[in-house]
Amino acid sequence: MGSLRAVADTTGAIVKRVDYGSFGNILSEYRALGTTCPELVEGFGFAGGLHDRDTGLVRFGARDYDPAIGKWTAKDPIDFAGGDLNLFGYSLNDPVNLVDSNGIAPLAGYEDNYATVREIREWHYNRASFNKIPANEGKAKEENWMLMDADQSVWHRMGPGNENNKKYVSPHPNKAGGSSEVVYHQDRSLATDPANIGTYNYVDHRVSVIGHLVFDVVPYIFWGNTPSDPTSFWERLMIPLKKDVSSDFCN
Repeated sequence: MGSLRAVADTTGAIVKRVDYGSFGNILSEYRALGTTCPELVEGFGFAGGLHDRDTGLVRFGARDYDPAIGKWTAKDPIDFAGGDLNLFGYSLNDPVNLVDSNGIAPLAGYEDNYATVREIREWHYNRASFNKIPANEGKAKEENWMLMDADQSVWHRMGPGNENNKKYVSPHPNKAGGSSEVVYHQDRSLATDPANIGTYNYVDHRVSVIGHLVFDVVPYIFWGNTPSDPTSFWERLMIPLKKDVSSDFCN
């Protein structure tokens, strides 16, 4: 839903007209004298949100937005999973092309060529469907899967009892340039919990370290391994700062 620009009565006469700035601040407003439907006049405002004339705030689902400063009055309830490092920022600072009708994550507005944060997140989680792993650790060794060292396995050693998990990466990148991962516990059982399970890399680090960082590591830090990953953004971000992680960024 777009911004409310004008309201007309049953005769077609304009009873309210509003001009907005790009972030929703009211530039000019016309209100007809003798208007008898205040609830209609005060209703929807910038980007279809509910405008509160007393406070000047606009309600979008989970949060109130302050168009005077172009920011939310509260941080994003889903933290960095909303796709913005600024938890108070509105629509990735691009209100012309993006809208945030639920107060959680910006979505593409009127331009079809804008990918949404939600679509990117789904693309990230879909990587699991490409992960092809050996039946057991013995098979991984037999097929020459590459055992990563401890510093390159830190993101798969999350939580008590997982300190000695071992991560293997497929012997060679596939034709698409990606690679599969598998993680085993110290007792050689397969790690399947959401925080430590092996995932597919869209870009293998042996193909491109930068590509792996952009397409695999960064999405993981933002959203975790799976939708049910219990670790937080800050936990995932701080892990490489606490330990000596290889420059390969092998997530």
